[in-house]
Amino acid sequence: RYFTRKEVRSVEDKKNQILTGPEWEKLLSEYPVVVADKRKYYIESNRSHYNHAHHSDGLDAAEQIIAEKYPEYSAAFTKVCNRTWAHMFNMFVMRRDLFDQYCEWMFSILEEIEHRVDISNYDTYEARIYGFVSEILLDVWIEANNIDYKEQNVSFMEPQNWLKKGSSFVLRKFGLQSKG
Repeated sequence: RYFTRKEVRSVEDKKNQILTGPEWEKLLSEYPVVVADKRKYYIESNRSHYNHAHHSDGLDAAEQIIAEKYPEYSAAFTKVCNRTWAHMFNMFVMRRDLFDQYCEWMFSILEEIEHRVDISNYDTYEARIYGFVSEILLDVWIEANNIDYKEQNVSFMEPQNWLKKGSSFVLRKFGLQSKG
């Protein structure tokens, strides 16, 4: 995945759309944070999507940890979980001071999740719990701190099997496919 100017079809055309150094300099002179374009779920909230795609205990633990350690973030957590869009893929570029603040906050939560959630029976995909939870945490942190940001297109360089992704989503949504 790369930040790109716009979405195009072929991999070669996508490569030509990758942001250049001067384009990044301009963006970062105007915005302290650049994130991936919103991913819209339309028919379900972020929490519902997470719970249908993953074991819910990771997100549940994050909510509890935030309530205990960072209660000033609880309202933002609820707001983000109730939205039908999110900035996914753990893709962002941000000013160094903000990056340091975000990482300190996020990793303290992820470390606590590691102590509370037993992933020993998770398959290799679901064992990526920390990445899945942190996708939600980015928006929580941005929301709670009222951070100005710019959304930027993201292009996948590898082919995407949208039929497989869509059918897996529907099967998970209706409980017909396990989560590992």
